[in-house]
Amino acid sequence: MEPFGCALFELKLIQRRRRTRQNVVQIEKRVFRSRTFLDQFSETQVIAKFRLSSPMIYSLYDEIHLALETRTRRSNAVPGLVRFLAVLHFLGKASYQHVSGEIVGISQPSFSRCLVDVLQALRQLAPKYIHMGKSREERDQIKRGFFDLAGMPNVIGAIDCTHVPLCPPSEQEHIYRNRKAYHSLNIQVICDSNLIIRDVVTGFPGSCHDAHILRQSGIYDTLDKDLENNGWLLGDAGYPCLPWLLTPINRPSSPAEAAYNVAHTKTRVVIERCFGVLKSRFRCMSLSGGFLQYSPSKVADMFLACSILHNIARHGGLQEELDTTVEDDMPTIPVENDQRGNTARSKLIANYFSGNKPP
Repeated sequence: MEPFGCALFELKLIQRRRRTRQNVVQIEKRVFRSRTFLDQFSETQVIAKFRLSSPMIYSLYDEIHLALETRTRRSNAVPGLVRFLAVLHFLGKASYQHVSGEIVGISQPSFSRCLVDVLQALRQLAPKYIHMGKSREERDQIKRGFFDLAGMPNVIGAIDCTHVPLCPPSEQEHIYRNRKAYHSLNIQVICDSNLIIRDVVTGFPGSCHDAHILRQSGIYDTLDKDLENNGWLLGDAGYPCLPWLLTPINRPSSPAEAAYNVAHTKTRVVIERCFGVLKSRFRCMSLSGGFLQYSPSKVADMFLACSILHNIARHGGLQEELDTTVEDDMPTIPVENDQRGNTARSKLIANYFSGNKPP
């Protein structure tokens, strides 16, 4: 019986080994996607997909390539330019991550990492592309641009806030609900007469009033401390009239005041056009593009990145058809004026508009 028992044991062992070999999981060979580069598209297609022209993309990539090039030695690592293109497509089209990834040939997890790196790289460029004018000559040019619109003197910017829709953190949902009952960030922007964005203040939830955001911003302290060497911002009735921020007169009582209001409206409207162009070009910022599924801090970084890209497009003369459906205006809540502001506005009207007739 002993030889028979040994033979039976060996037979079972052989059968077990055969079953093990049959159940071994075959490791599939990795399939690498075909990567996308700009030379695969016409220039019209490049602008439609990535919202900038090829020269603009290459020039900007030269500034941020060190932050985007991978340091791995793997032969099929995602090139930095491909990572950049994926994020440009995402910002412009307001698509899902996997859709923008497929456009350039990367996976959704790869895209998620790309988004963080590109936004961080662009954030470092903000002081270069977003500023109130770095020289006296540039600031004077900004004032001339505004004056040519409707004869309003000494204007350095038009100011307003815009809402960027998002899905809020559950523990703070209520503070992100704006006056139109959806969740958003309320972002303050100053632009010039050419729709170049000159200042951005991000990070405030949708429930915050525009005037509150202004008081917390650096531009408030800068202009309030140096009234002599700066100019005026133009804002709507949602802001207080200040010595350096002019608002319209609620009920004009003279031809001069009526003429001032007309000039103010014609000049300040550039900020509304700026929001329209920005959100037409970068749909992720618009309510028409849906609600961003990201943290408020990342949405703020996205807006800053889009502002930089918007300025590059404007400086390069890249035109964007304005879609009037993308901007969702909030109703204005008037606030009390500052007496110093009323005095400054009255003096301006007396000096520049007293000879004008009402419209």
